[in-house]
Amino acid sequence: MPSNSNSEEPTLSREEQYSIGVQRVRDGVSIRSVTYYFSPGKSTLSRRLRGVQSQRITAQSRLKLSPEQEEVITDWICQEETISRLASFVVIHRFAIVILRQSGISTSLGWN
Repeated sequence: MPSNSNSEEPTLSREEQYSIGVQRVRDGVSIRSVTYYFSPGKSTLSRRLRGVQSQRITAQSRLKLSPEQEEVITDWICQEETISRLASFVVIHRFAIVILRQSGISTSLGWN
């Protein structure tokens, strides 16, 4: 009897395992068999089959700043630190709002 050690494809990320699991179920393999040989849980695999996206993808779609815009802010904070000027949270928040407005985004920006 094979063990549930993921020895078939051990270098796959969790998302890759879910994608392969979904494809195998669509090819006719039972969910139970797929979850036996791979890491994905039965309930998560079932949700993916119904088209539910991962929490990571869903959270990324709610972000207001792009990774590039976040990098601009991070670089600016580092520059401020090199000249011994620490930016307060309020100043960083205002800077983020300016960046959003320059990119045409007029929605409000929360404090978290």
